[in-house]
Amino acid sequence: MYVTIFTGLMTTTDLKSLLRTLLLSAFLFPWHAYGYNLKQISKKDGLSNSAILSICQDREGYMWFGSCDGLNMYDGLRIRVYKPGGDINSLSGNLIEDIVQAGDGVFWVQTNYGLNRFNKWEQTVEEYTFYSSNYRLRTSPLTEVFFIKENGFFVYYNGHTGLFRQIRLAGIDYGDILDYTISEDNTLWVFCRNGQTRTYGVSKKDNHDLILSQTDDFNHLNNLEACFHENGIVYFVDTSHIFYEYDLRERKKYYITDLNHELRHKKDISAIIKHHDDFFIGFQTDGLICLRYTPDRPDNYKAEQIEINSGIFCLLQDKRQDIVWIGTDGQGVFIYSNYPYSIKSVAFQDFTHRIRKPVRSILVDRQGDLWLGTKGDGIVKLPEYDFGSSINSEKPFIIMLPIQLLATILSIA
Repeated sequence: MYVTIFTGLMTTTDLKSLLRTLLLSAFLFPWHAYGYNLKQISKKDGLSNSAILSICQDREGYMWFGSCDGLNMYDGLRIRVYKPGGDINSLSGNLIEDIVQAGDGVFWVQTNYGLNRFNKWEQTVEEYTFYSSNYRLRTSPLTEVFFIKENGFFVYYNGHTGLFRQIRLAGIDYGDILDYTISEDNTLWVFCRNGQTRTYGVSKKDNHDLILSQTDDFNHLNNLEACFHENGIVYFVDTSHIFYEYDLRERKKYYITDLNHELRHKKDISAIIKHHDDFFIGFQTDGLICLRYTPDRPDNYKAEQIEINSGIFCLLQDKRQDIVWIGTDGQGVFIYSNYPYSIKSVAFQDFTHRIRKPVRSILVDRQGDLWLGTKGDGIVKLPEYDFGSSINSEKPFIIMLPIQLLATILSIA
């Protein structure tokens, strides 16, 4: 039997959750430790469906997961599910293909049966059922929401009139569009796979209608294969499988690395985000890799397969915490973190006093003493325990207590 000990930067909450989970039971095998942590949120936690198509974090920090069967709002403890219903203030469809926040409590939700404007404070829904395709929703200070339709029209919402307007984008094939966004300098960027990437200056009339003026500010020698953006930065992979970062404000392109080896057996990139100096690349059917920044390598990056055995639909860097949200095809949501925990397993037989009963509680006191409460073998105290040393060298104090007093102490701890 084993007892497992975490060390590193932990808060009181971390200790309670981690140690209760790992130390309240005996293990028959040692842990295999990775250099990262994953927490899964699945249907058993209240998700309406395990296929997560879209993720949005609102201004209050709450998470919104668009699934194949409902919209899920997660507050860190509980999940509230929104689905189509019999009243006028329910979503028009259950397949939530995209969601963006456009204002204080206002979200635009793309469903399989139309576009919805959802107000979370008032719990009201406005339906626009004539926009029922899988559009990639975007928002901008110029307009609450915009997207590009199959017929090549740029469609946007005029908040002044409450109506949608559209402008034709000549020469763009919808099937070639990889990504689009409006940058902080009011430039519309439409990245296409066929070398026809276009840029447009965007201005607003007095009646809040928009005007587009073609500028063509982007040039790249090879055609693009995949493209994604976040926070004014675009990440793209070209047909030579070279990975680049492009700064929309500075109009500068930066070489990241050669992905030919990584893409030899993987295809259909579904998402790219940056986390510190690392990059996460998700694949529709082939899981998730992390490009670890490794400055002593010739190419500066080392690819690491993240232990998620499913397709990846979406990735999101948390705005308030040092974590990454991962939407999967069938395994719900994963929370990735780099918190520096280390893990060590210790066999009960290595203790001076043989423990045969399960460990039910653990405590590190202010003096650095480690206390283990067992179910029937008393309390074990390891004075000034050094988490970096072998437990074999420790001489534990054994305190045998009546079961009633022991139960009281364990409940307090």
